[in-house]
Amino acid sequence: MRVCLVGHFDKIDEGVRNVARNLFSELYNNPEIEIIKTDIRSLLFNNKIKEFKPEIFHFVISPTITGIFVAKVVSFFFPCSKVIISAVHPNIPKNRLLKYLKPDLIFVQSDVSSILFEYLDYNVSFLYNGVDIEKFRPINSNFEKQKLKEKYGIPKDKFVILHLASFKKQRNLEIFKKLNDAEKIVVLIGRPKEKYDKHLIKEMNSSGCIVFIEHFTHIEDFFNLSDCYVFPTVDPKACIETPLSVLEALSCNIPVITTKFGSLPFLFEEGNGLYFVETDEDILKNLDLIKKGGVKLQNRSKVSVFRWSEISKMLLDCYKKIIKH
Repeated sequence: MRVCLVGHFDKIDEGVRNVARNLFSELYNNPEIEIIKTDIRSLLFNNKIKEFKPEIFHFVISPTITGIFVAKVVSFFFPCSKVIISAVHPNIPKNRLLKYLKPDLIFVQSDVSSILFEYLDYNVSFLYNGVDIEKFRPINSNFEKQKLKEKYGIPKDKFVILHLASFKKQRNLEIFKKLNDAEKIVVLIGRPKEKYDKHLIKEMNSSGCIVFIEHFTHIEDFFNLSDCYVFPTVDPKACIETPLSVLEALSCNIPVITTKFGSLPFLFEEGNGLYFVETDEDILKNLDLIKKGGVKLQNRSKVSVFRWSEISKMLLDCYKKIIKH
């Protein structure tokens, strides 16, 4: 089976790109398939693809209308190949004209996206994002936790609230300005190569948040030095539908407070360290509960089925079925 994975494979630390990179890494080591990758911007000019003769083109993209159009163009140039799209962060209108651009299959991650693409008469299936449970694993002791705080300059006596942030208004980060006090401190980590709202960063710094705009090779350290991960985003345009940072926090078995964003309420049941919220007051209430202690954490077990190796197995089964179809 020959597969061409299409996406953005530069080094930018961004959700859709990270999904594409992880899928390629898992599939590349699978003896059942031959796989190559190509950037969507150079797809139609890559002579190696013609030589490779893919049986499947799998686009791991948002997608936008442009991305769907490019996928359709590929189906004309390679009429014997199947075309699949992973809609990791859909950004298209509910326009019936898009039914003329439908691929052979589209993977979605939420009921909202499923309804949208079924309306467009697309063949819809569910495939979620994964997590590296070997990298994102809990540490064994409070001593290790304190050493990590010392390593990154985080106050050892504070209850640490973490969020991996795109510094944009759509991410609903205002709540973090309310959370710093004598006992709690917020740590926000942004991406260095991403456009961000400088005024918003200034506000966060002024409110007492610790803000990093840099890439950390061992980002898992920050989950493990933290006492809670908070994901307050509501706007569906602000993040991929299965936020990787939430999966990573769960995998590190720390408490997670999150809105009912994207696929999260469909994938996970609340409880044992996972809290779904609707208001800022809900966030504050649950932080108080966590600070009091006594929570039986079972978050890591919630994500064990979403390890990337399992996701790639599901994907491989889908590949086999669509080729036979």
